[in-house]
Amino acid sequence: MPKTFSLALVLLLAATAGAAVRPHPRIEINPATLKTMRGLRDSNNPIWTRYYDQVKRNTARAGDANAVVTCSLAYLVDGSREHFQCAWDLVRAKLYKNGRDGAEGIVTLLAMYNNDTHSAAYIGGSYMAGIARFYDWCFPELTPGQRKDLVEWMKDAAEYSHVRNGSAGDYMRNDGAVVTHGVAAVAVAIAGDHPDAERIMTYFRERWRQTLLGLDIVGKGGATGEGNGYGASPTGVNWVLTANVAYTAAGEDLFASHAWFRQRLMYDAFAAYPSTFGGPGSVEPVSAHPVVEQSHVGGDDVRGMTSQKRSLRRIGLILTRRFPNTEEAGAWNWVYRQPAVDHAVTNNEAIWEVLYYSPPPRLVKPKRLSFFDPSMGFVYIRSDWDSPDATWVGFWAGPHIDTHQHLDQGAFTVFKRRDLAVKTGHYDSDVFFPHHISWYTRTVSSNGILIGDPKEIFRNFIAGMGCDENGKWMNPPKGEATWPACIANDGGQRTMSPLGLAVPNAAAFEKNRHIVDVAKVVSFADDGTSVKVAADLTNAYNNPRYTTPGNSPKVARVWRRLVYLRPLDLLLVADTVESTDPAFEKKVLLHATDRIEVGGKVERIDEGESVHTDVDRATIVVDDTQPSDKRQKTFDLRTGYAALQVKTLFPTAFRYRRIGGREPADAPHAALYGPEQNANHYHRHIKDFWIRDFSEGIIPNHRSFNWAPERPLEVRTPEQATTFVGGYGRWRLEVEPSQPARTDYFLNVMRPSLKPGSAMPAIERIETADQFGALIRDGARTWRVVFGKDALDAPVVERH
Repeated sequence: MPKTFSLALVLLLAATAGAAVRPHPRIEINPATLKTMRGLRDSNNPIWTRYYDQVKRNTARAGDANAVVTCSLAYLVDGSREHFQCAWDLVRAKLYKNGRDGAEGIVTLLAMYNNDTHSAAYIGGSYMAGIARFYDWCFPELTPGQRKDLVEWMKDAAEYSHVRNGSAGDYMRNDGAVVTHGVAAVAVAIAGDHPDAERIMTYFRERWRQTLLGLDIVGKGGATGEGNGYGASPTGVNWVLTANVAYTAAGEDLFASHAWFRQRLMYDAFAAYPSTFGGPGSVEPVSAHPVVEQSHVGGDDVRGMTSQKRSLRRIGLILTRRFPNTEEAGAWNWVYRQPAVDHAVTNNEAIWEVLYYSPPPRLVKPKRLSFFDPSMGFVYIRSDWDSPDATWVGFWAGPHIDTHQHLDQGAFTVFKRRDLAVKTGHYDSDVFFPHHISWYTRTVSSNGILIGDPKEIFRNFIAGMGCDENGKWMNPPKGEATWPACIANDGGQRTMSPLGLAVPNAAAFEKNRHIVDVAKVVSFADDGTSVKVAADLTNAYNNPRYTTPGNSPKVARVWRRLVYLRPLDLLLVADTVESTDPAFEKKVLLHATDRIEVGGKVERIDEGESVHTDVDRATIVVDDTQPSDKRQKTFDLRTGYAALQVKTLFPTAFRYRRIGGREPADAPHAALYGPEQNANHYHRHIKDFWIRDFSEGIIPNHRSFNWAPERPLEVRTPEQATTFVGGYGRWRLEVEPSQPARTDYFLNVMRPSLKPGSAMPAIERIETADQFGALIRDGARTWRVVFGKDALDAPVVERH
């Protein structure tokens, strides 16, 4: 760490060590916030009435931390014994072995979660924080015996979590973040009430030290190591809640301890799609009001209206209150506090609107049109802030940090009204399911680059899953699914073998940087007219710097460059791919949810696959006119026509391969991977998630297969079932060189369109000994964009 930051950390921890907490209530509550909440109540403000309606019809079960806090807050505001009893009944039903009192003993945190250490961390940590708030907020109503039982449970839970639960030591991911919040809440809740409180505070100080070290690796731009799903919840929201606990209870400004907190506001503003979904007249009745959706990239995520997306609002409400009148708060407010979306997404989240209330802000349109996160390598680009039909481009190239992160560095997505060039697949059932591991988390599911080495083996996925060089399972797959073959050789990016996929802390990252530091954005610039990005993806594949055990390097260079020209609404993606063997097939991928139109001379391989030559253009179309499931109304919870026009300039000799297909059926198909899981799949899979396994015929137990989803988590929301049940992704376009070569250059030019028949500008190929690129003519303007062949320099953009 830089010396300046080390000094700041020392001073911060020293201050925290001697921090004095306020009297109860102290966690997230002070006289001013209580006055504000009572004002909302007394004025019958809709924010209060929506929350209070949820309190009155509370049907929560024991163990629901959110319900405990909901009832506790109502008691705090109005002093009602009824609301205290609501919270206490929920607490004691889980706390005591007999569900009533301590006569038969107290249930330990680990026992609450069936001795599963992972659940005891990422769920138990949240419950610990909820109990701490209940104890703090309802302190006057608790009897001495109840206080004693709660304190004993909290300090034992905090000690177990920090000292003995190995899952809680994963500081850079969800388990560690949730436990840190729980330990922090316990430490300040019992301060002054028990002599062991300082020991718990010591645990928290160590956990925060480790958190800051991890944020120095992943967090300088506001991102996390788990992508936009788990990165928001539980990880990001728990880092924010931890800081808020210290800030409100002891006046310690942990928000100032790292750039991540302020940058997170900017990150969440730019990671959101320009348009919303839901609300009156929506194609599916997902919600009563429009909902902001953050992009589902970078790792495991669930599309639509989900807990991860809902946590974005809690994060933003807390951080904008801490950083008011800043550029970062202004950008977040512009996206998430427009009148149409300035509300809790569901009734369960109504409590946070009350607890973290601030009046509607004055909205100021952001001046920036792009955002670059230097830690995890996320780049977000917008054409403008003026229209819900603005063009939005996402790109990511950074280190590999977590199990929930995917092997898809250097991929990109394009959105304009609809999801056009997409990240495909589903978070299917669980992390051990065949679709999840063979497709969703892999390079093949993204708009990435494949290099096929038939002898490459992929192993050490989650829990060590994978096959050896003889096709034998090294660690049998978990769960109910029957696997049709080994985890596929998709030709994509490597695992972190012999390590697992998660990096627990900063020390482990530094020790294994040669393995986990897989990709990097080496240059980024936005002058308002053009955005230029260059990234080195080489170490994401088996290469001379690092190769996984049992394999040989398959690439020497994998570089990707992007240029976005705002005046033309044009995206150029240029790749240099050098393999160690010319025979290794190379493919650049483009995925679509709906359909891909491409002509030329057509060779039909089989149903769902064709090769197209003598053509250099294709079009991705999303308009819902050809549904893929009998009940489907929309591919992405949105409506209207949108398209992405594609023109390929390099390789000079290439072919398009179009693969995919999923068609409606009158009857549901049978289960794909064993026991029946979902009887409502009214479609027929063709090759929508098909992987040509490069090891088929070379390594036993490998076969080319359609790894379709079986029970995607998206359909847990019934209203979304008919949108997402078929699988996110229907066709893909593969750009393939016609002849084998050690080094290939790719250049694809793309333009989103909202009108059928829109034309691309005139584009010509440029090539010299050192450069390749495009000459673009649009009316009286001429643009020259070139990329280095043998140097990873920033792209050159000239306008004449």
